[in-house]
Amino acid sequence: MLGGKEIDVNYFFSPSSSLRKDNSRHFVGRSAEFKNAIDGLAVRGSTLFVHADRGLGKTSFAWQMADAIKRQNLRGTPFGKQMPTFRLPKLKPLWLQCRSDMHDMYSVLAALLVPGVSFDSTIRDGFPELFTGKTEIESIERTSKLSGGFFDVQTKVKKTLQSADAAPAEIRELQSIAKQLFLEKVAEARKLSGDKDLLIILDEFDQLEDKTGFGSLVKECSDARFAFVGITEDVSGVIEDHFSVGRKGFGAEVELGRLEVRDVSDLFEEASTIGEEQNISLRFSQEFVQQVNEFADGTPSLVQYIGLETIRHLDESGGWKSPRVANSAIFHIVLKKLFGPKRQRAIYKNLQNLVRGNANRLAILQILSLASNPWVDESDLIEELDSSEAEG
Repeated sequence: MLGGKEIDVNYFFSPSSSLRKDNSRHFVGRSAEFKNAIDGLAVRGSTLFVHADRGLGKTSFAWQMADAIKRQNLRGTPFGKQMPTFRLPKLKPLWLQCRSDMHDMYSVLAALLVPGVSFDSTIRDGFPELFTGKTEIESIERTSKLSGGFFDVQTKVKKTLQSADAAPAEIRELQSIAKQLFLEKVAEARKLSGDKDLLIILDEFDQLEDKTGFGSLVKECSDARFAFVGITEDVSGVIEDHFSVGRKGFGAEVELGRLEVRDVSDLFEEASTIGEEQNISLRFSQEFVQQVNEFADGTPSLVQYIGLETIRHLDESGGWKSPRVANSAIFHIVLKKLFGPKRQRAIYKNLQNLVRGNANRLAILQILSLASNPWVDESDLIEELDSSEAEG
């Protein structure tokens, strides 16, 4: 509280969602990776592959890249300070988040041909004038059902549609229709967009059980560039079905690593700036930033969790009438709160997922084991500890 005015503590950090345009100020670092990604997409027909361990910000990175390309300007983006005059390719970004019930390429194509849920996310959203034929719509619906998709043209996202009882020949015919229709609509959309290639971003690509066909699709679809985003370690799963795709030029393979201490420092400096905007004096000591970075092992989401809990602690323990400094003592208090009995089991499960692959995973799990919280699943935690100790 400040003079009776409530401070919005949730505005300082954003640990629980991907960083999009409305919260892009929490996105730090990745300038070198951004440059590599843009360079990789600069050539017509090229393809980008973004991969990283879980929790390192793949989706956030892809959103920031897509927003910069859509704007055609880096001013106001997280990359604007480092490269204000960087030239961006003229592309029309489309976005699709793959889900576990999209089994194969045909489910993805069907999803791209019907209404999405955000960001002009499909060809149907971005170019509705291309979809006026009833026969085409019926083909899309039927193909979506046969390939296990969950879209319905009239009601958008409805419910999971189970595979229909159809002969293999009929399924293959409808899949062929979907692919041909997709290629035709991409070509028509390119003309409507002023000869801009489409940039089709497929997020959570690792969710697809069957990736067969994407290599051939990339080769055939000369009017679009693709960006595959997922936790797969390399591009072999994408191009295995067509050896010659490599000659087309996959553009770039960008692997996102963990944040460096200067990135974490930038994140907390941004929080101080947000504090100034809310008329409060807030500073984070260098020792505090170093401790957060070392404990989180450069994992963006975990850094954000600690940052948010720090703001909450400062807000609850004295408010903002005088300047506040987050130091080493505050760091240790926040850790106890973060892993303490007042936290919900949902946060515990989120942290379990976040610390997978974290160098401090064993230490974090041991803290959880000592917390004596009713929401800690002891059998699950013991299994996690055993696994971590076995891995060293």
